Amino acid sequence: TRTVTCIASSANTATVVAHSACEASAEPATEQPCNTLACLTLEVWIGDWGECSAPCGSGVQDRKLECLVGSNVGTPDKVEVQECVDEGLVAAETLVVNSGALAYEEQVCNTDACAAFFWQSESAWGRCNTTCGGGVQGRSVACVSSADGSAADPSGCSAAEEPEAQRACNTAPCVSYAWNPGDCGILDPGNVCCESSYLDECGVCDGDDSSCATEAAMDVPVDGMDGGAGDVPTDPASAEYQELEATVSEDVGDSLGVDAERVVITDISDGTRRRRLLQSASAEIAFVVTPPTSEEEPVISVLDLVRGLAGSSVGTVTYSGRSSECGNGQCESGETCQAARADDSECCLEDCPFVLKTCPAPTSLGESSLPCGGNGKCLVLSGTCECFTGYAGADCGGCAGAQYDEAGMPLGTYMEVDTMCKLVVQIASPPPPPLLVTVVTKNSTDMGSGMTGDGSTSSSSINLAIVVVVPIAFVVLCVAVF
Repeated sequence: TRTVTCIASSANTATVVAHSACEASAEPATEQPCNTLACLTLEVWIGDWGECSAPCGSGVQDRKLECLVGSNVGTPDKVEVQECVDEGLVAAETLVVNSGALAYEEQVCNTDACAAFFWQSESAWGRCNTTCGGGVQGRSVACVSSADGSAADPSGCSAAEEPEAQRACNTAPCVSYAWNPGDCGILDPGNVCCESSYLDECGVCDGDDSSCATEAAMDVPVDGMDGGAGDVPTDPASAEYQELEATVSEDVGDSLGVDAERVVITDISDGTRRRRLLQSASAEIAFVVTPPTSEEEPVISVLDLVRGLAGSSVGTVTYSGRSSECGNGQCESGETCQAARADDSECCLEDCPFVLKTCPAPTSLGESSLPCGGNGKCLVLSGTCECFTGYAGADCGGCAGAQYDEAGMPLGTYMEVDTMCKLVVQIASPPPPPLLVTVVTKNSTDMGSGMTGDGSTSSSSINLAIVVVVPIAFVVLCVAVF
Protein backbone atom coordinates (compact mmCIF):
# COMPACT_ATOMS: atom_id res chain seq x y z
CA THR A 1 0.00 0.00 0.00
CA ARG A 2 1.00 3.72 -0.40
CA THR A 3 -0.35 7.21 0.35
CA VAL A 4 -1.55 9.42 -2.54
CA THR A 5 -2.14 13.15 -2.08
CA CYS A 6 -3.46 15.96 -4.32
CA ILE A 7 -0.90 18.81 -4.69
CA ALA A 8 -1.47 22.30 -6.02
CA SER A 9 1.75 23.62 -7.50
CA SER A 10 2.91 27.08 -8.61
CA ALA A 11 6.20 28.39 -9.93
CA ASN A 12 8.04 28.00 -6.72
CA THR A 13 5.71 26.12 -4.29
CA ALA A 14 3.63 22.86 -3.87
CA THR A 15 0.77 22.65 -1.49
CA VAL A 16 -1.29 19.57 -0.47
CA VAL A 17 -4.91 20.18 -1.12
CA ALA A 18 -8.11 18.18 -0.93
CA HIS A 19 -8.49 15.11 -3.14
CA SER A 20 -11.47 16.67 -4.78
CA ALA A 21 -9.24 19.27 -6.41
CA CYS A 22 -7.52 16.61 -8.50
CA GLU A 23 -8.97 14.63 -11.37
CA ALA A 24 -10.44 11.58 -9.81
CA SER A 25 -9.93 9.37 -12.83
CA ALA A 26 -6.24 10.07 -12.83
CA GLU A 27 -5.76 9.20 -9.10
CA PRO A 28 -2.90 6.73 -8.79
CA ALA A 29 -3.57 3.35 -7.08
CA THR A 30 -2.93 3.10 -3.38
CA GLU A 31 -2.52 -0.75 -3.35
CA GLN A 32 -0.93 -3.34 -5.60
CA PRO A 33 -0.31 -7.13 -5.32
CA CYS A 34 2.93 -8.38 -3.85
CA ASN A 35 4.56 -11.72 -2.96
CA THR A 36 2.20 -13.51 -5.26
CA LEU A 37 3.99 -16.92 -4.87
CA ALA A 38 1.85 -19.56 -2.98
CA CYS A 39 2.49 -19.84 0.78
CA LEU A 40 4.00 -23.18 1.98
CA THR A 41 2.71 -24.78 5.24
CA LEU A 42 3.45 -28.01 7.17
CA GLU A 43 0.69 -30.29 8.37
CA VAL A 44 0.44 -33.85 9.74
CA TRP A 45 -1.80 -36.53 8.24
CA ILE A 46 -2.82 -39.18 10.84
CA GLY A 47 -4.34 -42.59 9.94
CA ASP A 48 -6.71 -44.74 11.99
CA TRP A 49 -5.47 -46.94 14.82
CA GLY A 50 -4.86 -50.52 13.72
CA GLU A 51 -6.09 -53.72 15.41
CA CYS A 52 -4.83 -54.35 18.94
CA SER A 53 -2.26 -57.13 19.18
CA ALA A 54 -4.07 -58.79 22.12
CA PRO A 55 -7.74 -59.04 23.10
CA CYS A 56 -6.84 -58.51 26.75
CA GLY A 57 -3.92 -58.30 29.15
CA SER A 58 -2.37 -55.23 27.43
CA GLY A 59 -1.59 -55.20 23.72
CA VAL A 60 -0.27 -52.55 21.33
CA GLN A 61 -1.65 -50.86 18.23
CA ASP A 62 -0.15 -48.39 15.79
CA ARG A 63 -1.16 -45.84 13.19
CA LYS A 64 0.58 -44.21 10.24
CA LEU A 65 1.79 -40.59 10.19
CA GLU A 66 2.78 -38.43 7.19
CA CYS A 67 4.28 -34.92 7.14
CA LEU A 68 2.83 -32.83 4.31
CA VAL A 69 3.90 -29.47 2.92
CA GLY A 70 1.72 -27.43 0.60
CA SER A 71 -0.05 -24.25 -0.09
CA ASN A 72 -3.59 -23.10 -0.13
CA VAL A 73 -3.83 -24.34 -3.69
CA GLY A 74 -2.95 -27.70 -5.23
CA THR A 75 -2.08 -31.05 -3.63
CA PRO A 76 0.39 -31.06 -0.71
CA ASP A 77 3.66 -32.93 -1.02
CA LYS A 78 5.15 -35.43 1.42
CA VAL A 79 8.30 -34.40 3.21
CA GLU A 80 10.38 -36.05 5.91
CA VAL A 81 8.44 -36.51 9.13
CA GLN A 82 11.36 -35.02 11.01
CA GLU A 83 10.36 -31.57 9.68
CA CYS A 84 7.02 -31.88 11.44
CA VAL A 85 8.84 -33.08 14.55
CA ASP A 86 11.12 -30.00 14.39
CA GLU A 87 8.08 -27.75 14.13
CA GLY A 88 6.56 -29.43 17.17
CA LEU A 89 3.67 -30.93 15.24
CA VAL A 90 4.58 -34.51 16.24
CA ALA A 91 5.96 -35.80 19.56
CA ALA A 92 9.15 -37.72 18.81
CA GLU A 93 8.73 -40.06 21.82
CA THR A 94 5.52 -41.56 20.40
CA LEU A 95 7.12 -42.63 17.14
CA VAL A 96 8.24 -46.24 16.78
CA VAL A 97 9.21 -45.81 13.13
CA ASN A 98 10.64 -42.57 11.71
CA SER A 99 12.26 -43.19 8.38
CA GLY A 100 12.07 -40.35 5.90
CA ALA A 101 8.48 -39.74 4.90
CA LEU A 102 7.27 -42.89 6.68
CA ALA A 103 6.47 -42.88 10.38
CA TYR A 104 4.29 -44.82 12.83
CA GLU A 105 3.28 -44.11 16.39
CA GLU A 106 2.20 -46.69 18.94
CA GLN A 107 -0.02 -46.92 22.01
CA VAL A 108 -1.05 -49.53 24.60
CA CYS A 109 -4.53 -51.06 24.18
CA ASN A 110 -6.90 -53.63 25.79
CA THR A 111 -5.31 -53.31 29.21
CA ASP A 112 -8.06 -55.25 31.01
CA ALA A 113 -6.86 -58.50 32.57
CA CYS A 114 -7.52 -61.61 30.51
CA ALA A 115 -10.16 -64.01 31.82
CA ALA A 116 -9.15 -67.66 32.01
CA PHE A 117 -11.42 -70.25 30.40
CA PHE A 118 -11.87 -73.72 31.78
CA TRP A 119 -14.18 -76.72 31.52
CA GLN A 120 -16.74 -77.14 34.24
CA SER A 121 -19.15 -79.96 35.04
CA GLU A 122 -22.50 -78.27 35.52
CA SER A 123 -24.36 -81.28 36.84
CA ALA A 124 -23.71 -84.60 38.52
CA TRP A 125 -23.86 -87.82 36.54
CA GLY A 126 -27.46 -88.57 35.67
CA ARG A 127 -29.26 -91.81 36.31
CA CYS A 128 -28.13 -94.76 34.21
CA ASN A 129 -30.69 -95.62 31.56
CA THR A 130 -30.55 -99.31 32.45
CA THR A 131 -29.92 -101.28 35.61
CA CYS A 132 -27.69 -103.92 34.04
CA GLY A 133 -26.24 -105.14 30.78
CA GLY A 134 -24.51 -101.86 29.93
CA GLY A 135 -26.20 -98.48 29.85
CA VAL A 136 -25.21 -94.85 29.48
CA GLN A 137 -25.41 -91.86 31.78
CA GLY A 138 -24.66 -88.25 30.99
CA ARG A 139 -23.92 -84.90 32.54
CA SER A 140 -23.67 -81.28 31.37
CA VAL A 141 -20.23 -79.76 30.79
CA ALA A 142 -19.47 -76.22 29.65
CA CYS A 143 -16.59 -73.88 28.89
CA VAL A 144 -16.85 -70.96 31.31
CA SER A 145 -14.98 -67.72 31.96
CA SER A 146 -13.13 -67.23 35.22
CA ALA A 147 -14.02 -63.55 35.17
CA ASP A 148 -17.72 -63.93 35.87
CA GLY A 149 -18.48 -67.62 35.47
CA SER A 150 -20.49 -67.02 32.32
CA ALA A 151 -20.64 -69.48 29.44
CA ALA A 152 -17.96 -69.02 26.80
CA ASP A 153 -17.34 -70.38 23.34
CA PRO A 154 -15.95 -73.94 23.64
CA SER A 155 -13.04 -72.91 21.41
CA GLY A 156 -11.70 -70.89 24.35
CA CYS A 157 -11.11 -74.09 26.34
CA SER A 158 -8.60 -76.82 25.63
CA ALA A 159 -10.19 -79.62 23.63
CA ALA A 160 -7.74 -82.10 25.14
CA GLU A 161 -8.98 -81.26 28.65
CA GLU A 162 -12.70 -81.45 27.90
CA PRO A 163 -14.32 -83.83 30.41
CA GLU A 164 -16.51 -86.60 29.09
CA ALA A 165 -20.20 -85.79 28.95
CA GLN A 166 -21.33 -89.41 28.91
CA ARG A 167 -20.00 -92.74 30.07
CA ALA A 168 -20.95 -96.38 30.25
CA CYS A 169 -22.68 -97.56 33.42
CA ASN A 170 -24.14 -100.72 34.98
CA THR A 171 -22.08 -102.92 32.68
CA ALA A 172 -22.63 -106.09 34.69
CA PRO A 173 -24.69 -108.71 32.82
CA CYS A 174 -28.38 -108.74 33.60
CA VAL A 175 -29.63 -111.53 35.84
CA SER A 176 -33.07 -112.96 35.24
CA TYR A 177 -35.09 -114.31 38.17
CA ALA A 178 -37.68 -117.06 37.97
CA TRP A 179 -39.05 -119.73 40.26
CA ASN A 180 -36.81 -122.75 40.38
CA PRO A 181 -38.74 -126.03 40.18
CA GLY A 182 -36.74 -128.78 41.84
CA ASP A 183 -33.11 -128.91 40.73
CA CYS A 184 -33.52 -126.58 37.73
CA GLY A 185 -30.84 -123.90 37.42
CA ILE A 186 -33.12 -121.12 36.15
CA LEU A 187 -36.16 -120.72 33.93
CA ASP A 188 -35.90 -118.95 30.60
CA PRO A 189 -38.66 -116.63 29.27
CA GLY A 190 -40.34 -119.71 27.79
CA ASN A 191 -40.62 -121.19 31.31
CA VAL A 192 -38.15 -123.91 30.29
CA CYS A 193 -35.41 -124.99 32.67
CA CYS A 194 -31.96 -123.58 31.85
CA GLU A 195 -29.63 -125.92 33.71
CA SER A 196 -26.55 -123.71 33.24
CA SER A 197 -28.41 -120.76 34.80
CA TYR A 198 -26.95 -118.46 32.09
CA LEU A 199 -29.32 -116.33 30.03
CA ASP A 200 -27.83 -113.96 27.46
CA GLU A 201 -29.02 -110.38 26.86
CA CYS A 202 -31.85 -111.71 24.70
CA GLY A 203 -33.01 -114.09 27.46
CA VAL A 204 -31.88 -117.19 25.58
CA CYS A 205 -30.39 -120.02 27.64
CA ASP A 206 -26.66 -120.39 26.84
CA GLY A 207 -27.14 -117.84 24.01
CA ASP A 208 -24.49 -115.59 22.45
CA ASP A 209 -26.54 -112.33 22.33
CA SER A 210 -26.98 -112.74 18.55
CA SER A 211 -30.68 -113.60 18.25
CA CYS A 212 -32.17 -110.19 19.09
CA ALA A 213 -31.57 -106.63 17.90
CA THR A 214 -29.94 -103.80 19.84
CA GLU A 215 -31.98 -100.62 20.01
CA ALA A 216 -30.97 -97.10 20.96
CA ALA A 217 -31.91 -93.44 20.77
CA MET A 218 -29.56 -90.52 20.13
CA ASP A 219 -29.67 -86.75 20.40
CA VAL A 220 -28.14 -85.61 17.08
CA PRO A 221 -27.37 -81.93 16.21
CA VAL A 222 -28.81 -80.95 12.83
CA ASP A 223 -27.26 -77.52 12.15
CA GLY A 224 -26.18 -77.16 8.56
CA MET A 225 -28.78 -79.46 7.02
CA ASP A 226 -30.19 -78.38 3.67
CA GLY A 227 -33.45 -77.64 5.40
CA GLY A 228 -31.74 -74.70 7.09
CA ALA A 229 -29.89 -74.26 10.34
CA GLY A 230 -32.08 -75.31 13.23
CA ASP A 231 -34.63 -77.23 11.12
CA VAL A 232 -35.31 -80.87 11.94
CA PRO A 233 -36.58 -82.87 8.96
CA THR A 234 -39.52 -84.98 10.12
CA ASP A 235 -41.17 -85.86 6.80
CA PRO A 236 -39.88 -89.29 5.70
CA ALA A 237 -40.61 -88.34 2.08
CA SER A 238 -38.37 -85.25 2.14
CA ALA A 239 -34.85 -85.27 0.78
CA GLU A 240 -33.53 -83.77 4.02
CA TYR A 241 -35.04 -86.60 6.08
CA GLN A 242 -33.57 -89.25 3.81
CA GLU A 243 -30.20 -87.50 3.83
CA LEU A 244 -30.14 -87.38 7.64
CA GLU A 245 -31.30 -91.02 7.80
CA ALA A 246 -28.50 -92.17 5.50
CA THR A 247 -25.88 -90.04 7.26
CA VAL A 248 -26.73 -91.33 10.73
CA SER A 249 -26.89 -94.96 9.55
CA GLU A 250 -23.46 -94.65 7.96
CA ASP A 251 -21.88 -92.81 10.91
CA VAL A 252 -23.30 -95.25 13.48
CA GLY A 253 -22.23 -98.21 11.35
CA ASP A 254 -18.67 -96.82 11.10
CA SER A 255 -18.53 -96.27 14.87
CA LEU A 256 -19.73 -99.81 15.61
CA GLY A 257 -17.87 -101.56 12.80
CA VAL A 258 -20.99 -102.86 11.03
CA ASP A 259 -22.53 -102.26 7.61
CA ALA A 260 -24.84 -99.25 7.39
CA GLU A 261 -27.61 -101.61 6.19
CA ARG A 262 -27.77 -103.12 9.68
CA VAL A 263 -28.50 -99.70 11.23
CA VAL A 264 -32.22 -99.13 10.67
CA ILE A 265 -33.65 -95.72 11.58
CA THR A 266 -37.06 -96.20 13.18
CA ASP A 267 -37.98 -92.61 14.04
CA ILE A 268 -36.76 -89.02 13.67
CA SER A 269 -38.43 -86.34 15.76
CA ASP A 270 -37.75 -82.77 16.77
CA GLY A 271 -35.66 -83.06 19.92
CA THR A 272 -36.75 -81.04 22.90
CA ARG A 273 -33.22 -80.61 24.14
CA ARG A 274 -30.85 -77.94 22.89
CA ARG A 275 -27.14 -77.82 23.35
CA ARG A 276 -26.99 -74.93 25.74
CA LEU A 277 -23.81 -73.27 24.59
CA LEU A 278 -24.25 -73.53 20.86
CA GLN A 279 -28.03 -73.10 20.97
CA SER A 280 -28.40 -75.55 18.08
CA ALA A 281 -31.39 -77.73 17.28
CA SER A 282 -31.22 -81.46 17.78
CA ALA A 283 -33.11 -84.43 16.42
CA GLU A 284 -34.14 -87.39 18.54
CA ILE A 285 -33.27 -90.36 16.34
CA ALA A 286 -34.27 -93.92 17.29
CA PHE A 287 -32.65 -96.85 15.54
CA VAL A 288 -31.96 -100.57 15.84
CA VAL A 289 -28.90 -102.59 14.93
CA THR A 290 -30.29 -105.78 13.44
CA PRO A 291 -28.91 -109.20 14.43
CA PRO A 292 -26.05 -110.59 12.33
CA THR A 293 -27.01 -112.82 9.43
CA SER A 294 -23.69 -114.66 9.27
CA GLU A 295 -20.90 -115.68 11.60
CA GLU A 296 -18.59 -113.11 9.96
CA GLU A 297 -20.77 -110.20 11.10
CA PRO A 298 -20.14 -108.97 14.66
CA VAL A 299 -22.71 -109.22 17.42
CA ILE A 300 -23.45 -105.78 18.88
CA SER A 301 -24.36 -105.99 22.54
CA VAL A 302 -25.65 -103.05 24.59
CA LEU A 303 -22.18 -102.54 26.04
CA ASP A 304 -20.62 -102.64 22.55
CA LEU A 305 -23.05 -99.97 21.38
CA VAL A 306 -22.46 -97.67 24.34
CA ARG A 307 -18.69 -97.97 24.11
CA GLY A 308 -18.66 -97.59 20.35
CA LEU A 309 -20.71 -94.39 20.35
CA ALA A 310 -19.30 -92.82 23.53
CA GLY A 311 -17.53 -89.62 22.58
CA SER A 312 -18.35 -90.00 18.88
CA SER A 313 -19.28 -87.03 16.72
CA VAL A 314 -22.59 -88.63 15.76
CA GLY A 315 -24.48 -87.52 18.85
CA THR A 316 -25.30 -88.39 22.44
CA VAL A 317 -26.85 -91.76 23.32
CA THR A 318 -29.94 -91.24 25.49
CA TYR A 319 -31.22 -94.84 25.62
CA SER A 320 -29.96 -98.32 24.81
CA GLY A 321 -31.35 -101.82 25.23
CA ARG A 322 -32.22 -105.08 23.47
CA SER A 323 -35.22 -105.63 21.23
CA SER A 324 -36.65 -109.11 20.68
CA GLU A 325 -37.08 -110.52 17.17
CA CYS A 326 -40.43 -112.28 16.75
CA GLY A 327 -40.34 -115.25 14.39
CA ASN A 328 -36.75 -116.37 14.92
CA GLY A 329 -37.78 -119.48 16.87
CA GLN A 330 -36.29 -118.20 20.16
CA CYS A 331 -38.53 -117.28 23.08
CA GLU A 332 -36.77 -114.08 24.15
CA SER A 333 -37.28 -111.58 26.94
CA GLY A 334 -40.40 -109.49 26.40
CA GLU A 335 -42.02 -111.95 23.98
CA THR A 336 -44.06 -113.96 26.48
CA CYS A 337 -47.75 -113.14 26.39
CA GLN A 338 -49.60 -112.24 29.56
CA ALA A 339 -53.24 -113.14 30.03
CA ALA A 340 -54.05 -109.45 30.43
CA ARG A 341 -52.45 -108.54 27.10
CA ALA A 342 -52.49 -111.68 24.99
CA ASP A 343 -53.31 -109.57 21.93
CA ASP A 344 -50.44 -107.13 22.59
CA SER A 345 -48.16 -106.70 19.58
CA GLU A 346 -45.11 -106.93 21.85
CA CYS A 347 -45.72 -110.58 22.72
CA CYS A 348 -44.94 -113.33 20.23
CA LEU A 349 -47.03 -116.50 20.38
CA GLU A 350 -45.02 -117.81 17.43
CA ASP A 351 -41.86 -117.99 19.53
CA CYS A 352 -43.50 -118.35 22.97
CA PRO A 353 -46.64 -120.48 22.30
CA PHE A 354 -48.33 -120.05 25.67
CA VAL A 355 -50.00 -117.35 27.73
CA LEU A 356 -48.73 -116.60 31.21
CA LYS A 357 -51.49 -116.18 33.74
CA THR A 358 -51.52 -113.78 36.65
CA CYS A 359 -51.69 -115.15 40.17
CA PRO A 360 -53.92 -113.47 42.76
CA ALA A 361 -52.47 -111.09 45.34
CA PRO A 362 -53.77 -110.89 48.93
CA THR A 363 -55.29 -107.73 50.36
CA SER A 364 -54.47 -108.47 53.98
CA LEU A 365 -51.36 -110.48 54.78
CA GLY A 366 -48.31 -109.97 52.54
CA GLU A 367 -47.37 -107.58 49.76
CA SER A 368 -50.46 -106.69 47.78
CA SER A 369 -48.33 -105.66 44.81
CA LEU A 370 -46.75 -109.12 44.47
CA PRO A 371 -48.33 -112.28 43.08
CA CYS A 372 -49.30 -114.53 46.00
CA GLY A 373 -48.24 -111.66 48.26
CA GLY A 374 -44.67 -112.91 48.26
CA ASN A 375 -45.89 -115.70 50.54
CA GLY A 376 -45.68 -118.34 47.84
CA LYS A 377 -44.60 -118.96 44.26
CA CYS A 378 -46.80 -118.21 41.30
CA LEU A 379 -47.34 -121.03 38.84
CA VAL A 380 -47.68 -118.81 35.79
CA LEU A 381 -48.95 -121.50 33.43
CA SER A 382 -51.97 -122.17 35.64
CA GLY A 383 -52.20 -118.87 37.51
CA THR A 384 -52.33 -120.56 40.90
CA CYS A 385 -50.29 -119.98 44.05
CA GLU A 386 -48.12 -122.58 45.75
CA CYS A 387 -47.89 -121.23 49.31
CA PHE A 388 -44.80 -121.36 51.44
CA THR A 389 -44.86 -123.28 54.72
CA GLY A 390 -47.16 -121.62 57.21
CA TYR A 391 -49.32 -119.80 54.65
CA ALA A 392 -52.65 -120.88 53.17
CA GLY A 393 -55.37 -119.71 50.84
CA ALA A 394 -55.74 -119.26 47.10
CA ASP A 395 -53.70 -116.07 47.36
CA CYS A 396 -51.50 -117.23 50.29
CA GLY A 397 -53.04 -114.43 52.30
CA GLY A 398 -53.79 -116.45 55.45
CA CYS A 399 -52.00 -118.58 58.03
CA ALA A 400 -52.14 -122.38 57.92
CA GLY A 401 -53.50 -122.80 61.49
CA ALA A 402 -52.96 -125.88 63.73
CA GLN A 403 -50.28 -128.41 62.76
CA TYR A 404 -49.96 -132.10 63.84
CA ASP A 405 -47.27 -134.73 63.46
CA GLU A 406 -47.78 -138.15 61.89
CA ALA A 407 -48.99 -139.55 65.17
CA GLY A 408 -51.60 -136.83 65.46
CA MET A 409 -49.82 -134.99 68.23
CA PRO A 410 -50.13 -131.18 68.06
CA LEU A 411 -47.01 -129.35 66.85
CA GLY A 412 -48.28 -125.80 67.20
CA THR A 413 -50.38 -123.28 65.34
CA TYR A 414 -49.36 -120.93 62.52
CA MET A 415 -50.60 -117.52 63.59
CA GLU A 416 -50.06 -113.98 62.32
CA VAL A 417 -47.21 -112.37 64.25
CA ASP A 418 -45.78 -109.02 63.04
CA THR A 419 -47.54 -109.39 59.65
CA MET A 420 -46.00 -112.85 59.17
CA CYS A 421 -47.22 -116.38 59.77
CA LYS A 422 -45.19 -117.94 62.58
CA LEU A 423 -45.50 -121.29 64.37
CA VAL A 424 -46.68 -120.75 67.94
CA VAL A 425 -46.13 -123.70 70.35
CA GLN A 426 -47.98 -123.75 73.73
CA ILE A 427 -46.02 -125.45 76.55
CA ALA A 428 -48.10 -126.71 79.59
CA SER A 429 -46.92 -125.62 83.07
CA PRO A 430 -45.67 -128.51 85.31
CA PRO A 431 -47.85 -129.49 88.38
CA PRO A 432 -46.73 -128.12 91.75
CA PRO A 433 -44.46 -130.49 93.75
CA PRO A 434 -46.00 -132.51 96.64
CA LEU A 435 -45.52 -131.39 100.26
CA LEU A 436 -43.52 -133.78 102.48
CA VAL A 437 -44.80 -133.82 106.08
CA THR A 438 -42.83 -135.64 108.85
CA VAL A 439 -44.15 -136.01 112.40
CA VAL A 440 -41.58 -136.64 115.14
CA THR A 441 -42.46 -137.34 118.85
CA LYS A 442 -40.21 -137.68 121.91
CA ASN A 443 -40.33 -137.47 125.72
CA SER A 444 -39.26 -134.35 127.51
CA THR A 445 -39.54 -132.70 130.85
CA ASP A 446 -42.78 -132.78 132.72
CA MET A 447 -45.18 -130.04 131.62
CA GLY A 448 -48.20 -131.07 133.75
CA SER A 449 -49.85 -133.70 135.95
CA GLY A 450 -51.37 -136.97 134.88
CA MET A 451 -52.40 -140.45 136.05
CA THR A 452 -49.97 -143.35 135.83
CA GLY A 453 -50.89 -146.92 135.12
CA ASP A 454 -50.91 -147.77 138.75
CA GLY A 455 -53.10 -144.84 139.55
CA SER A 456 -50.36 -142.49 140.67
CA THR A 457 -50.04 -139.01 139.47
CA SER A 458 -46.97 -137.92 137.37
CA SER A 459 -45.83 -135.00 135.28
CA SER A 460 -44.90 -135.45 131.52
CA SER A 461 -44.72 -133.53 128.16
CA ILE A 462 -44.87 -134.28 124.33
CA ASN A 463 -42.90 -132.31 121.74
CA LEU A 464 -44.49 -132.44 118.21
CA ALA A 465 -42.31 -131.25 115.30
CA ILE A 466 -43.83 -130.81 111.78
CA VAL A 467 -41.27 -130.47 108.93
CA VAL A 468 -42.54 -129.20 105.55
CA VAL A 469 -40.09 -129.76 102.67
CA VAL A 470 -40.54 -127.97 99.30
CA PRO A 471 -38.10 -129.67 96.92
CA ILE A 472 -38.24 -127.14 94.04
CA ALA A 473 -37.29 -124.12 96.13
CA PHE A 474 -35.10 -126.12 98.50
CA VAL A 475 -36.76 -124.40 101.50
CA VAL A 476 -37.29 -126.28 104.78
CA LEU A 477 -39.88 -124.86 107.14
CA CYS A 478 -39.91 -126.18 110.74
CA VAL A 479 -42.83 -125.50 113.07
CA ALA A 480 -42.75 -126.63 116.63
CA VAL A 481 -45.91 -127.03 118.65
CA PHE A 482 -45.64 -127.51 122.34
